[in-house]
Amino acid sequence: MLASCYVLPYFQAGLKQSKIQPLKQLTGLSKVRFSQILSSRFLQVLSYHIPFLVSSIEDFKDHIPRETDMKVAMNVYELSSAAGLPCEIDPALVVALSSQKSGHCNNIHCLAKAINQIAAALFTIHKGSIEDRLKEFLALASSSLLKIGQETDKTTTRNRESVYLLLDMIVQESPFLTMDLLESCFPYVLLRNAYHAVYKQSVTSSA
Repeated sequence: MLASCYVLPYFQAGLKQSKIQPLKQLTGLSKVRFSQILSSRFLQVLSYHIPFLVSSIEDFKDHIPRETDMKVAMNVYELSSAAGLPCEIDPALVVALSSQKSGHCNNIHCLAKAINQIAAALFTIHKGSIEDRLKEFLALASSSLLKIGQETDKTTTRNRESVYLLLDMIVQESPFLTMDLLESCFPYVLLRNAYHAVYKQSVTSSA
């Protein structure tokens, strides 16, 4: 009896730790997959108990017009995601990213390196030309950023300079891209202005 009084707390602590440990060992991709599995099982439960409501939400999601305002579409995606339905855009990820600070503050170099590493790995797996695919990415990204540069909406243009600098750092980090290639599709004057704006902001915030 006395032995059990000493052993039981250690046993309970070990049992509790054994339940938590597998979750801690999940990697980033595993967490995404684990979340997808939970959502699919949750959808099965809802479909069994409230099939009419689930089918209504699914029908609503599947018939969103492409020209629908993004804010309205995100409301539909949030409703669909809450019911366990897979969405084209992950609303939880959108919220998480939008709550982050500007990239140039402390982590833009990590993003640039991550994008290059992930791109190289994926193109290697799918046996594509890494250099050609990254050139296509650079051209498309530059075109999209130039369109953003013409926008006047504050929500759309928020942290625009940070994204300009991210594009510059992606090229600097990449062994497959060159600054000459970047300058051929994205005006260097925009990068220079972006660096100036970021420096001015850092000076203002530190004063």
